Amino acid sequence: MKTLLNTIRDRLKADTSLSYLRWVEVVDDESILPEGYDFPGAALKDDGQKVFQFMFPKKDEQLRVRVVPVVVLLRGVGSSVMGDTSLTGGAGKGVLDISDEIATSLKFTADSGASAYKTALTDAGYMDMLPPDIEPSQTLVSPDGDRLIQKRPMIFSYLRRVDI
Repeated sequence: MKTLLNTIRDRLKADTSLSYLRWVEVVDDESILPEGYDFPGAALKDDGQKVFQFMFPKKDEQLRVRVVPVVVLLRGVGSSVMGDTSLTGGAGKGVLDISDEIATSLKFTADSGASAYKTALTDAGYMDMLPPDIEPSQTLVSPDGDRLIQKRPMIFSYLRRVDI
C-alpha cells in the first residue's frame, strides 16, 4: 500500500496538467486536512485491500486508494462544484473539473501507453485498475475554522497478482 500511495502522489505532483494543485499529500484523515495548506489540493488515503482470488502459488488482490480533491468554497452558488471562470490559475476550478483531471491522470490499464507511472505500477505487480468510484461532493469547515471547503472523494481500485 505504501508503494501505491507514493506512486499515485508522485504521479499527481509530476503531471503538468495538474500544476495548479497547491499540494498532494497522504493524510491520516481526509476530513482533517493539515493546517497551513492552500487550495486547491488533493488528499490521499488508503481505503483498504482485499484478496479475491487464489490461484496457487499466486493470489489476486485489490488495493483501494481514496483521492480527495479539495477546494475552498468559492463565491457564488455552485461555483465550488462547477468552477468560477473569473478566477485564474486553477483557483477557480471546481471539484468536478479537478476530479475529471485527476481521473485522467491516474488512468492505468494493461494497454495504456508507456510512462513512469505505468512502469512503477507494473514493477510493483499491478495489472489493471477499475474505473474510480466517485462519491458526492461534500462541504466541510477548514482546519483553521476560517473557511468552508468542498471535497469530492474518489476511490481508485488497483489489481495485482502476488505470490502467496
